Amino acid sequence: MKMSITDQHLNEFATHGYTFIEQLVPPKDRTRLCQRAMYLSQNPPQSILRDPQAPGTPSIYKNFQMHGDFHMEDLLESLVPEIEQVTQRPLFPTYSYFRVYKAEDVLNRHVDRPACEFSVSLNLGYRAPAPWLLWVEGPLGARGAAMEPGDAVVYRGLECPHWRESFTGEFVAQLFLHYVDQEGPHAEWKFDKRPRLRTIPKRYQHSKDFRLAQGVQNAPLGTLIFQKLQANCAVPDIVNDTMMEFQLSQIEAEAVVTQFILELEKSGLLFVD
Repeated sequence: MKMSITDQHLNEFATHGYTFIEQLVPPKDRTRLCQRAMYLSQNPPQSILRDPQAPGTPSIYKNFQMHGDFHMEDLLESLVPEIEQVTQRPLFPTYSYFRVYKAEDVLNRHVDRPACEFSVSLNLGYRAPAPWLLWVEGPLGARGAAMEPGDAVVYRGLECPHWRESFTGEFVAQLFLHYVDQEGPHAEWKFDKRPRLRTIPKRYQHSKDFRLAQGVQNAPLGTLIFQKLQANCAVPDIVNDTMMEFQLSQIEAEAVVTQFILELEKSGLLFVD
């Protein structure tokens, strides 16, 4: 069970511009996401980005013009009520992002871009002698947060400089979730100006010209996905069938299926709820 948000969190955020939350994400979820982050960092898809804030460190950000990993975008969306409670504002999720830091990595002191009005830094897991401090500076000074897996810091990304000193362990998998005030000056950054979050769609509708997609798929894999979509199969079931038929990993199958759906969305042949 996720830890509940307390008055202490609200007061600390209102006063300092940031707050530390123990076990924001329960062990089962953060373990699954940590394993996913490690797999993706070791088997990099097209979405791997070399981020100048942490040179040489694998980061998942952009994939097929849609930011983030599917499951981490799910967490971004599911945590909206908790982050709204902390910030006391109605929020739009913008995007998710993660890094797997390695020995001797540093994070330069910086503030975030407009899509990161309210940010969450979440520890998914680490191997090191001690937690690696995330320093956050608010109007009353700076604090170093020692995060265990599942712990998070919620902070005002545009106002609070944050940084990390040199890392002495083996790895840290860190997930970043970003939000904007629905009624604020950065509301235009909803979904980071994407059509939607990059979650795996649960429902979709065909356009009247959907049959035209039959001529653009890459056979035989594309044929299978098209036929399943045409039969109104649930996307998770299409992923499972793709895994079995073509001996793909879940991550590979999700990437192929969601890319196919994204191309149909961009062509106006499929509409995702």
